[in-house]
Amino acid sequence: MSASGVRIGSFETMKLKHLKDMPNNCKSVLVYDDDKAEYHTFIHHEAVEALDEYLAYRTRLGEKITPNSWVIPSTSDSNKPVTTASIITQMNRFARQNLVQDKKRGRYEIQACHGFRKRFDTILKSNYNVNINLAEKMMGHSTSIPLDNVYFKPVIEQLFEEYQKAIPELMIDDKFRLEQQLKKKDEKINELNQKDKEIDYLKNTLLEIKNNMLELQNRIKP
Repeated sequence: MSASGVRIGSFETMKLKHLKDMPNNCKSVLVYDDDKAEYHTFIHHEAVEALDEYLAYRTRLGEKITPNSWVIPSTSDSNKPVTTASIITQMNRFARQNLVQDKKRGRYEIQACHGFRKRFDTILKSNYNVNINLAEKMMGHSTSIPLDNVYFKPVIEQLFEEYQKAIPELMIDDKFRLEQQLKKKDEKINELNQKDKEIDYLKNTLLEIKNNMLELQNRIKP
């Protein structure tokens, strides 16, 4: 939920076949497949690693994992999806046991489940490099431009390009955030090194041309 911004109820229809591999160890997520509310979002490599660990755990318990397996099955019957009520109960229990939050007017300020979706929305829209309309599409929202809701159908690659801009802020564990930062620094260093090589090549080429011109001039002198 933190990586994709999906609604808590989406897990009742989400199977592993709705997750597809994307670059940089990410996955696309098809939400509400074959429904008028269908849309795409993504999970980054931190969430993919957690999912892989969860699937390995289920395999050790004897479940046969297939593309038609539920992303989160019922604990009593793996052939059925987890219910929304069950996830809400578990998340509320976890929040009470592990998080400290003061109540305001009898309610917690951050909701145990929907708070992840609000966090996702805030992070994407607070990033000035992210296209707001594409961020809305990754939330399964209608865009602010009425005709876009009918005619604007961005491809997954377009959405993923915007999603990647927000990955460092979407991550929870500092380990993954630092890995992402180091990767970007390495890419920048490699880019600069490549530019230096290109500049050196151009300098050598220009010098060679200059020498050839001088040699030619010397040859044609009377």
